[in-house]
Amino acid sequence: MLNNYLKSTFRNLKKQKLYTGINILGLTMGMTLSVLILTYVWHERSFDRFNSNFKDTYRVIHQRNLWSSGEAIGLNGASGNSLATALKDEFPEIRQIARLSYMKGENDFEIEYEEKKLRAKPWDFLVADEGIFKVFDIEFIYGNPDNALEELNSIVLVEEESRRIFGDINPVGKFISVKDLGTGRAIPYTVSGVAKSMPVNSHFNFKFLKPLDNRLRGLLSMQTNTYLTLSEGCEPEKLESKFPAFVKKYFAPEIEAAASKNYDEWVESGGVWRLILQPLKKIHLEYTYDIQGSQFVKGSLFQVRILTVVAIFLIILACINFISLSTAKSGTRAKEIGIRKVSGANRKQLIRQYLTESFLFSFISVIISAVLVFLFSGLFNNLLHVNIHYDSEAVIFITTAFIIISVLVGFMAGSYPAFVLSSFMPNEVLKGQVVDKMKGIFIRYGLVVFQFSISIILIISSIVVYKQFILFDTKDLGFDKENILIVKNIDALWNRQYNNISEKEQRMATFQRELEQNQFITKSSFSSTLPCMLNDRLNRTDIEILGDTSGTRYQVDLTNIDFAFSEVFGIDVADGKNFWNEGTLPQSIEGVMMNEKAVQLTGLQNPLGKLLKLSVYKWVKSARGTDMLKPESVTLPIIGIYKDFNSRNLYNDIWPAIYLHFSKDTYNPIQFFSARIMPGDIAGTIAYLEDTWKKFVPDVPIEYSFYDKEFDNLYAGQKRLSQVFTFFTIMAIFIACLGILGLAAYTTEQRTKEIGIRKVMGASVKRIVKILSLIYVKILGIAVLIACPVGYILLNNWLQKYYYRINFGLTILVISVLIAAFVIFASVSYYSLKAALTNPSETLKYE
Repeated sequence: MLNNYLKSTFRNLKKQKLYTGINILGLTMGMTLSVLILTYVWHERSFDRFNSNFKDTYRVIHQRNLWSSGEAIGLNGASGNSLATALKDEFPEIRQIARLSYMKGENDFEIEYEEKKLRAKPWDFLVADEGIFKVFDIEFIYGNPDNALEELNSIVLVEEESRRIFGDINPVGKFISVKDLGTGRAIPYTVSGVAKSMPVNSHFNFKFLKPLDNRLRGLLSMQTNTYLTLSEGCEPEKLESKFPAFVKKYFAPEIEAAASKNYDEWVESGGVWRLILQPLKKIHLEYTYDIQGSQFVKGSLFQVRILTVVAIFLIILACINFISLSTAKSGTRAKEIGIRKVSGANRKQLIRQYLTESFLFSFISVIISAVLVFLFSGLFNNLLHVNIHYDSEAVIFITTAFIIISVLVGFMAGSYPAFVLSSFMPNEVLKGQVVDKMKGIFIRYGLVVFQFSISIILIISSIVVYKQFILFDTKDLGFDKENILIVKNIDALWNRQYNNISEKEQRMATFQRELEQNQFITKSSFSSTLPCMLNDRLNRTDIEILGDTSGTRYQVDLTNIDFAFSEVFGIDVADGKNFWNEGTLPQSIEGVMMNEKAVQLTGLQNPLGKLLKLSVYKWVKSARGTDMLKPESVTLPIIGIYKDFNSRNLYNDIWPAIYLHFSKDTYNPIQFFSARIMPGDIAGTIAYLEDTWKKFVPDVPIEYSFYDKEFDNLYAGQKRLSQVFTFFTIMAIFIACLGILGLAAYTTEQRTKEIGIRKVMGASVKRIVKILSLIYVKILGIAVLIACPVGYILLNNWLQKYYYRINFGLTILVISVLIAAFVIFASVSYYSLKAALTNPSETLKYE
């Protein structure tokens, strides 16, 4: 029986080459793209699930508002170093606890063993306590995880780095030197273990693992990430309900010292310090600000969700093509059904026949799709910027996905035609009555309407996402980002281990003067951050207005700059004067600049000359005569107001900010050097910068970049999403066009005699094309009425997460409809024109 089904199926496939090709091509494209997307979705959702305790493991994150003014800051993944110990002591339901963070600083490191020297980045080093081996599954090749991090100068290597340094021997007990190329300071470490690399679907990774310094204390500082594993049966919600009392018990002393208020008064005035448990399985996709963990691998939950929806749409579109063409061809196969029934075939046999045909389509498409997935997986990974490792688990997932999708597609695509066609009565079929009935069936046009509703929604989405990215790229930032070179490892310019302020100042000034001798370098500046950099590069502080009896404190961003900062970035002064230019660092801070947002926040009228009270770190002499830092409250006058510019990224509004000039007696966290260059000899200017750098820091390669490139990198994910969305929209439209093309071919074929008669009666080509296209005008109209409101609601809601967003008006909807109209009529025009131009003698000769 199966043999007969297959013979009949292959005979029909061969007979109807056009429809066979359209169905197989549509199903193949739908399956290929869907499996590629679902593989990416599986990869993103598999993060950290390799850990045996992943269901019971959580990271402690917090939301805070220390200054009790304004709104609480968003969720933060970092926490104080002492939090882990306090939690373990307080809550017996916590089974294991671990702390980890990445190395601080911008400098590279040099790993030295005998004659070998290797370079390493700060994020190659992970700092953790011994709990990391109890909370996470880290497999050791050499050494014992129970004591691998006992000694402060011990270090664990991953297998690949061990081989690079020591070859294939067991290196436990051997010594390596780790040199900070910025400070020149080298520290010897004893290799205490060799571990396998973390899987690619781990939210953190490392090449070198160092012990956490337990001497570091503090609950309010953001130094580490704290993870804990709960005992079996412990509900995280119950533990979270105990955190408010825990915060008051342990955090109150530090909060009261920082806020200068009693804890209860601080809470009543709006102070917030809330601890939350974030499930390990959600860390990768639920992004939080990791101040000391910015190298953690982060995904995009929105991108995963939207691509999942796109994968489902692609499969549905492909199935609709099959269903609509099958129902369209049902009239021509009606006699076959009647003859089969008269010959004794029952309905179940007919259903099997048509499902076999459908599953064969699906099977052929699966074979082709499997080859295409293998060929294009690399390009797809590059498009999404992911590193999916196709190990045994990935192969099993892909195979399972193909099996499930092929079965679903075979059943979805074939079930409706099978059950409809098998229901025909033989007496109606043989009289030709079914053909007439089928002409009135609107189901296939309803499916095409659904297809193009989805397509129009995708077109609207692509345009909105693209325009939103263009907005980020073209928005007036309040400063000039073009033609600025930045040096990112400026710390290497001075040796920080001596804390010699005079030497640091001298090297800064000398380096700056020598660079500005180049005719193409117009101005240069040192600063603690750059405009529009990520939030984890910003320092926040609280200020008070001297004479304000309410004692209100205001939370603002704090940036350390020099007098040339505003000139380099083209920032205008709205009122007052800029920082002075004395050629050397002032002895102490003599004033503060504010932006216009800070003036609005404080409500100051005539702010120039008003005094602000804030805390800074000052250099003082220790008992040994060395320089050390000590927090000190200072009162400074407002000397000028900068016009507002985007100091944060464009996902946020302009934030209130103050700016301090570097001085000799305060801590200057200089992280960047910026130089404005004149267009012209770019290559020569860069060569001059490199040569100058080598004079000052011969052993450390300079790390420089153009600021506009760094700015673009901030929104690379937005740009990538726009490209990905556009690609899949084009693919979805193409699949929908295949269905329209097949339907147009069939409709034209069925109306051949009518067209011939109309031409004989004098109908023009234009009139015939209009008649054949009328149904598609109706399809487009209904699809527009469905898609435009749905697309508007969905995309308008998505735009709400951006502070700066495009105006979603009628223009976008009109453009989307015009694109859809062009696609539809381009698809049907070939067959319409071909039929209209055919000589009526050719169409009527069979009559």
